[in-house]
Amino acid sequence: MDVGDRAPHTMILSQRVCTSSTALTVEGVQGGDGVLSLFTDARGDRVRDHGYYVMAMSNGDRIFLHYAGSVSNKSRGSTQGSFALSGGTGHFPAIQGSGTITSYSTTAGEMTVHIEGQYTLPKF
Repeated sequence: MDVGDRAPHTMILSQRVCTSSTALTVEGVQGGDGVLSLFTDARGDRVRDHGYYVMAMSNGDRIFLHYAGSVSNKSRGSTQGSFALSGGTGHFPAIQGSGTITSYSTTAGEMTVHIEGQYTLPKF
């Protein structure tokens, strides 16, 4: 939607399913697909994203990730940002962690995402 303050300034709320080609494994449990809920604030050549990612694990548990990043339209869809793990379900309610995310748009309209970071999972 158009914000109406300065052109061009838009805000976008979106949700998409993300498919992983390389499975992330946490404490021996393989990660799978997830859902990204994203808020995008686009002002001229600056775009900022804030979102939440819920990753489904192979055992039915979920892990929650908060993401913030920015992209310059000049870089044709290259996004850099940071993430924080903020818990989950089942075996992962107290998981914490952080790291970086870099993503690139492909000509086919897909995204390639590289995640690097660390996590801690308290023993109960």
